Amino acid sequence: MPTNERYALGVVSPVFVGRGAELTVLTSAFETATTRKPSTALIGGEAGGGKSRLVAEFATSISGRALVLTGGCVEVSAGGLPYAPFTAILRELVRSRGAGDIAALVSPGGVGELAGLLPQLGPAPSPDHAELARARLFEQVLRLLEALAEQRPVVLVVEDIHWADHATGDLLNFLARNMRDVPVLLVVTFRSEEVEHSPLLPLLAGLGRVDGVTRVELARLSRDEVGAQLAGLLGRPPGVALTEVVYERGGGIPLFTEALVNQDGTVQTGLPLALREFLRAVVKGLPEPTIQVLRVAAVGGQRIGHALLAAVTGMDEAAFTTALRPALTGNVLLADGDGYTYRHELFREAVLADVLSSERARAHRSYAEVLDAAPLLSMEGTVSVELALHWRGAHEDTPALTSAWRAVSNAGATLAYAQRLRMLEQVLELWPRVLDASQLLGATSPRSSSSRRKPPVCMFPTSWANSAPRHASKPPPPRTDST
Repeated sequence: MPTNERYALGVVSPVFVGRGAELTVLTSAFETATTRKPSTALIGGEAGGGKSRLVAEFATSISGRALVLTGGCVEVSAGGLPYAPFTAILRELVRSRGAGDIAALVSPGGVGELAGLLPQLGPAPSPDHAELARARLFEQVLRLLEALAEQRPVVLVVEDIHWADHATGDLLNFLARNMRDVPVLLVVTFRSEEVEHSPLLPLLAGLGRVDGVTRVELARLSRDEVGAQLAGLLGRPPGVALTEVVYERGGGIPLFTEALVNQDGTVQTGLPLALREFLRAVVKGLPEPTIQVLRVAAVGGQRIGHALLAAVTGMDEAAFTTALRPALTGNVLLADGDGYTYRHELFREAVLADVLSSERARAHRSYAEVLDAAPLLSMEGTVSVELALHWRGAHEDTPALTSAWRAVSNAGATLAYAQRLRMLEQVLELWPRVLDASQLLGATSPRSSSSRRKPPVCMFPTSWANSAPRHASKPPPPRTDST
């Protein structure tokens, strides 16, 4: 199985989950190709979304019925390597069948054109007019595929076209448009988020309008499908809590599910090193000002408003827009109304892991100061909660305590119970660390955990009673002493 998206991140689930419809589409395209009607399947999806796994399962399902040739595009600093997938395919053919056998399948003298891709085939012809040389190469690759297909149906797989150079893209386009009356299925995979702003986007858009071309887009797995994937990984049905945690954190991306779960059924608390490097590769190569914006955004949370992010970075509007644009065109951040969100929570975690603790504290302080001065910049409408969390991140115990207390006291119906509990826990944690906290908040300190009597969860402000649903039973009055 192609491994360029697997990164050996952990155990691969033995159960193939959630791609039955897509496998049927590929099988149908192959059956069409076997009737001597060449077909092309374009498979898009997120990084780690299961494109290679789908292709591998498809190849297994037609084992013995077709010759499957696989090559992948390679990411290099100066752009894709010219014709990289076709060189890999030729190399495998020569290794398995011998150079003489491959030479016999092309036109007399044509093997020299292919030797430009693979020296093992012999000397390449003397360079002449570049366009004519390229045309002859394209014709010889087409002739070789047609000759192989006369012996048995051929499935030609080209992985990661988003890394392809223009020459590779042109050859793919030529093959898809010029194969006639031969049993050949061309399968092309790509990362949708990277192709969207790639120079190869016109190529894929154009191919999508060609007869015999099918487009397959892999969606994220559902919660139930993640549960089935976990069952395959663990060898037993996962608990509801485990499925929920992995689904929420991994977002239904198969590769992330596999990387986040240990073999004993526990969840990785941090990011495994290989997964962290996989995610870091998404932001690798972005301009330094863009990376700085991404780091500040990571400290701010999963979703953050445009005006707030700009204010915290301290950049003027022009510089901020210039720095932000590569993060959007690279699909690291997504536009979300008047703000932005990370494409996936794990991307935010990976960026946040590179932020030094001192940098993180400064960013939290900036968020707190900006929100304190301009509360309307909050997108969520829970300014007290945000202030509490940011002051705490800045290691400012007093404002973190007062903001958390204010958030609880003014909760009403605006806070979810999980947020209320989080704020109550922060109050209990910070209370002993703030001098004269009782006088500051106008409330009696909760009894320390060393008391023999059962300690309270916390003191519930009276506004909670006022915010209770009318059909609910009346809650007990707020406690004003340590009991």
